[in-house]
Amino acid sequence: LEQTKMSHKRQLLENTSPPTDDDGRPVMGSNLWSAIAPYVPSVLLDAISANPERPSPWIDSVEGSLLLADISGFTPITEKLAESGKEGAEWLTNIINEYFRRMLDIAADYGGGNVKFGGDALLLLFQNKNHAARAVTAASLMQRATQQFAAFLAGRNRVHLRMTTAVHSGAFYSAVAGLPGQQMQHFL
Repeated sequence: LEQTKMSHKRQLLENTSPPTDDDGRPVMGSNLWSAIAPYVPSVLLDAISANPERPSPWIDSVEGSLLLADISGFTPITEKLAESGKEGAEWLTNIINEYFRRMLDIAADYGGGNVKFGGDALLLLFQNKNHAARAVTAASLMQRATQQFAAFLAGRNRVHLRMTTAVHSGAFYSAVAGLPGQQMQHFL
């Protein structure tokens, strides 16, 4: 499933050119587009690929399951590591990057894609066949991985990360609004 999802996204990236302004001129170079496109939600890439000339604003109905994963425990870690200056900031960056990489890998293994980061929370979208079961399985595995993630020393206390999750299945709306060439926003 992961290989299928990755090849689908790779195909979308190869077939989707950089966004253009009203006169058809690219608003960013192909190198920049190649660098940022992997972080664009697949639901948005699908819409752009299906109709690259569609003007903003637009809205599409999307069937799937949304998984909201909220992580707690980063605040005490952040506060204690901040006391260590630059070294603490590097440790914190490494911890956060490793943690979110593991969570996103689990979601991707079950066909989920990141829609948005919100502080210490993830919003993931699962689409296609058995999306609800895959979202629930991913949520359970992400919670298990969070429990197994190393505890951190924050002062004299050990801090453990915790995760709460919620899954909702049904029809959603994927929308884009804004001023092309200036500021665009994707909403789900």
